[in-house]
Amino acid sequence: MSLEELYSLYEKNVNVPNRKKTLNAISDHPNANLLGELIFNRMTRTDYVSAKSQLLPIEDNEHGPFDHLLGAHQCDWILELMAREDYVIDLLKDEFLVKYDREPSSLSDIVKIAAQREKISKNQSVPKAVFETRHDTCQMGSTWIVTFHKINGVDEQQRTLPNVYVHKIVRAPEIRLERLRLPINYRRRVLCVLYEPFLIVFESEKRIDFFNLLKPNEQPKSLTGEGEFMKPEGYYQADVRRNGKILDDVIFPIVRKKDARTICVDFALITRLSVDIILQETIKLPEKDVDSCDLHFLDRHNFLLTICFVDDEDLDNFRGCAAFLIIPAKKKIVSYYLPELSGVFDFPEYGMVDERCGLIVWDAAFNDDDDDHRIAAYGLLSEKIGLEVICFFKLPIDEEIYMEEDLILQFNQAEGKFKTVSFKALINHLEEMGQAMPSLTRPVNGCIVTRPIVEIEKLRSEGFVKDVCKVPETGLCLTLCNIGRIIWKPSGLMEIQIFV
Repeated sequence: MSLEELYSLYEKNVNVPNRKKTLNAISDHPNANLLGELIFNRMTRTDYVSAKSQLLPIEDNEHGPFDHLLGAHQCDWILELMAREDYVIDLLKDEFLVKYDREPSSLSDIVKIAAQREKISKNQSVPKAVFETRHDTCQMGSTWIVTFHKINGVDEQQRTLPNVYVHKIVRAPEIRLERLRLPINYRRRVLCVLYEPFLIVFESEKRIDFFNLLKPNEQPKSLTGEGEFMKPEGYYQADVRRNGKILDDVIFPIVRKKDARTICVDFALITRLSVDIILQETIKLPEKDVDSCDLHFLDRHNFLLTICFVDDEDLDNFRGCAAFLIIPAKKKIVSYYLPELSGVFDFPEYGMVDERCGLIVWDAAFNDDDDDHRIAAYGLLSEKIGLEVICFFKLPIDEEIYMEEDLILQFNQAEGKFKTVSFKALINHLEEMGQAMPSLTRPVNGCIVTRPIVEIEKLRSEGFVKDVCKVPETGLCLTLCNIGRIIWKPSGLMEIQIFV
């Protein structure tokens, strides 16, 4: 058997039971080390988890039966490649060093780290540290946590007005929080945006402060401008890194209402030394009465500006919506227009799906005579037609539906549990079952569209839906973070859990 044939055999059978036979064939090959290097270099973290029963049959063993196929230097290189995609791997390597008093240096060591990372990603890991603070906004990054109230057991316990509290996560010899004291004491409610290592504070409608948390004692850089600064709303991931490293710079959109008909988007380049406007764009609004103007996080990298218009003579009469997708990394703005919908209209949820903006729309006209359920349209924004409807969701009247990046989440308040389905899984389901599914015909975007009706609950039996782990007597806060989670407790406290 040639190297190419053996390599193809391993790739083809990587997820089937005869993987061990393939591994034995590699081990018996005269060029086993070269072949092992070629194959294991191309395996992903999930591939190592899938191969755990062969590469590390007994979890507590220090070594596995195929460790001889890969040298220590190559193991280190594989873990470095993983860490460039996922910085948590570096944190787990540090934990490994403390636990075993040596660097990870074998195939079984890679499996141990990959398996631990898998547990963390599925919220199945036991927290290494738990902290509590009062119910409020809390942002967790890889190295810093931002709250508006003191953290119990960490900060002094006197009564004060809500303030901005920044804590650094210190991981050696054990996980603890270290309070950073910013040079400015905000004694009123402000909006904080954590973009590690930068903290962006919307001090008012006229001023924004930019802190470099690597040098927390330095005075912040500040921006002022003509008009009113718009504050972004929604959830996003604060701990995004570049090649596994904390960012040196980031482009952030500063959106201003200059006047009733003009919105300015300033693309600000934030570095560890300065904040500079590198591009300015202007959005001119049509001659219509504006009902609402909001800025939303789609995810860490994309924003959506929505402007809803009403009839100037009848303020309850909706007259369409303009939407602007802001992509800071490309310094780009994409505009959309959604004409009037029939009935009561609302934009509850947004998310990014395959570099396009996903949208869930509620409209009273979508519903039928079923008083126990309600209907939402799900689609992607389109420059040509406004909203490209993919399907209609049907859900019980007492349940809510959310979007978190490319995930759709259905929340049952009584169970305290989220059911989630990814965009990719939904599309696969529609392709497989679309013709056999019931459909609904409704007016959307000024046109009559017929699309399948999807009930997320019914997708469970077909393997498309995953239940998010239910936390006893609590609901999960939709906090996007790779190293931990935040749980809202009925007691009025929030629990900050750190896994690594």
